[in-house]
Amino acid sequence: MNPEFNFLDSISSTKVAYIVILIFAVLVYSRTFSSGFVDFDDKQILQNLDGAGISRSPLDAFRRDAFLSTGGFSFYRPMQGVTYIMDYSVKGIAPVSYHVTNLGIHILTCMGLFFLLKMLGFERGVSLLMAVLFAVHPLFNQAVSWIPSRGDLLIGLFGIISFITCMKYFGKNSWLYLAAHLVAFSVAVFSKETAILFPILYGLFYYFRYYGKDGVKLIDIKNISLIAGWILIAGFYLYMRSAVIQTSFSPGEFGMSAFLSNIWAMPEYMAKFFIPIKLSGMPEFSVLISSIGISIMVVMAIFAVMNRKAFNYLSFIGIVWFVLFTAVSMTYRHYHGKAAYDYLEHRAYLPSIGLIIFILSFVTEAWKVRLVCGLVPLIFVYSAYSFVNTKKFEDPISFYNSVIGGGSNVACAYFNRANIRRGMGDGKGALEDYSKAISIKSDYIEAYNDKGNIELEMKEYGLAIEDYTKAIRAKPTHVGAYSNRGDIYFKMNRMEDAIADYNRAIMIDPRYPGSYNNLGIVYATEGNYLEAIKYFSKAIGYDNKFGNAYMNRGLAYLLLGDKQKACGDFKLSMECGNDAGKQLYDEYSK
Repeated sequence: MNPEFNFLDSISSTKVAYIVILIFAVLVYSRTFSSGFVDFDDKQILQNLDGAGISRSPLDAFRRDAFLSTGGFSFYRPMQGVTYIMDYSVKGIAPVSYHVTNLGIHILTCMGLFFLLKMLGFERGVSLLMAVLFAVHPLFNQAVSWIPSRGDLLIGLFGIISFITCMKYFGKNSWLYLAAHLVAFSVAVFSKETAILFPILYGLFYYFRYYGKDGVKLIDIKNISLIAGWILIAGFYLYMRSAVIQTSFSPGEFGMSAFLSNIWAMPEYMAKFFIPIKLSGMPEFSVLISSIGISIMVVMAIFAVMNRKAFNYLSFIGIVWFVLFTAVSMTYRHYHGKAAYDYLEHRAYLPSIGLIIFILSFVTEAWKVRLVCGLVPLIFVYSAYSFVNTKKFEDPISFYNSVIGGGSNVACAYFNRANIRRGMGDGKGALEDYSKAISIKSDYIEAYNDKGNIELEMKEYGLAIEDYTKAIRAKPTHVGAYSNRGDIYFKMNRMEDAIADYNRAIMIDPRYPGSYNNLGIVYATEGNYLEAIKYFSKAIGYDNKFGNAYMNRGLAYLLLGDKQKACGDFKLSMECGNDAGKQLYDEYSK
């Protein structure tokens, strides 16, 4: 052992190693303690979490999808939901508790990685440096700073714990470690569905490390219990998922088609792990990054062949780990396709652990000096880079400005920033962003509709009608666009056109109360109060808390001279929280 590394080995052999990991991680991500949310999926999760329909019991997360919605959309990750509910119990929807939890899970994952690397036989000093590098790596800034990446953090932590306890079980053949492993594996699976693939790695480790050695048998009562446990856990997860998830993926959103569309994700993850440039919250495939990634993969293959004597089972497990968990994430593509993003960087969190194992499997005593000399300055450079980079996640505008300012041509980024600008009262800026989103994605229905809403507010009726019509052409079943266009026709006194649009909205969605209320207003304006009352009543029939519909029906009764019924409706409107209804009740009930 070279004396210049004695200090490194001494701190890595004690509890000081965990303190070092803690200090680096906290310093790098200290900015996140004062950060907010970025309005990229997190807003939807928080709205569902803060809604009236959720009990906020941890068990409630097992009855909801990954967004804590009862809509049953696509993904089932209840352990992620459990942690959100725990965060909510601390400070409601205040962002600090969510960020502290993300960072806490990340720190525990890095500590677990250090322990895992030591268990795999790598030297303590190098294992510590790699764990610290993982803690501060810029590629994982999104995983730690973006709240909806919680599932990737959890699968990283409990994936490592499950691997450690599985190794302990294989080594000790103990029922206690078997039970601990199955618990950790269960939490990993219910954190993110890709954990179901971990038994492939467990099996590879057992085969290379133990099978056929010292009389070890593949089949015995404990191993049968282990395999049965994996099957039962995976089966129970799929059963629970089927009870909650009601919607299916759209064509091209999941499967081989999505995988082929995402084929460049693997070299891009590889490139950004070794050279973290062009980092983005909503990245697109880049010829430069993909080329770098392919070059690195070729160099790694050549290096492995040239050093095939050093290539061992850990080299193989490391590369399988990276390929396996990267490939499975490539089977999903956002329904907006390239208009949303090509991939997300937080998905590299778990696969990158495989790259670390692969790299360390080739480190000999001779290579250790070079590795340490490279890692130490790299850790400090990456720490500074990550500290600056986390500023992108401070608030929604910072996030989307960083995406767009980085040269992004992602339509969804412009659309989301437009919504934020509109909320801030910047109508002009919002219109510019909606227009940019449409120029990228010509059939962007939501952008046409929301752009029309701003033009309606600005009384640019002609432009609004044009945009609503484009939304309808792109999606003839878009209820909102018909209803909104009907509102403009009403304001322009084109009553027949307004009635036609409202009726079309009703044909598409007969249970939407707003369309009936709108029709009632048209008929009331024309003096046909009995017809108006019929439609107001239908609106109330589908939503008995529709305060405006009660008030409008009350006005129609008042104009027909039925003050008693009018006051009855004004009172119901008031009870629904409608201030105008209260004023009318106070005025006419005297």
